[in-house]
Amino acid sequence: MITSQLYRRIQNALFSKRFICCVIITLASSHAFGMERHLSSPLVAVNITGEQFKYNVKEYLGIPYRRGGASKKGMDCSSFVRIIYKRFFNIELPYSARAQFNSSWLQKINNIEMQSGDLVFFSNNKKKGINHVGMYVSGWQFIHASSSSGIMFSSLDDPYWKKRFVGSKRHITLNSNAEFR
Repeated sequence: MITSQLYRRIQNALFSKRFICCVIITLASSHAFGMERHLSSPLVAVNITGEQFKYNVKEYLGIPYRRGGASKKGMDCSSFVRIIYKRFFNIELPYSARAQFNSSWLQKINNIEMQSGDLVFFSNNKKKGINHVGMYVSGWQFIHASSSSGIMFSSLDDPYWKKRFVGSKRHITLNSNAEFR
């Protein structure tokens, strides 16, 4: 904050040299206007921590993959995230990974802003589009329904997933990043 005393010092220093100058002082910090961006997890909306989320989704580990399945007998990737989103956030997601990716209710987020509960999308063939979805947990780990191993954790750093990773999205009702506090 510029005090009147500091302003007078600047004015005296500039005008005593017999030249006119315009001084523009910009505030680089969003704190100055109370517009700090709050980077928090979508889990804030349901009052749980990332660790609680991870603990709760672990109960799904080992459920076999079943295309179109949506029960503990077997489920596919999009059904798995639909079930978790309904259970934790009371949000209905579309039925397929592609439809989820294209949903206007999901907003793209920067990968460095990923938080527990965000959706991560993949494509085996960029021309065919999105064909897999999972949920980010933490530390570049995500949980998903793998066609070979069922519900499991994987790493976004794994070369297989890194090559196929398309991006991450967050449901707009959970997107506190867009709000100013």
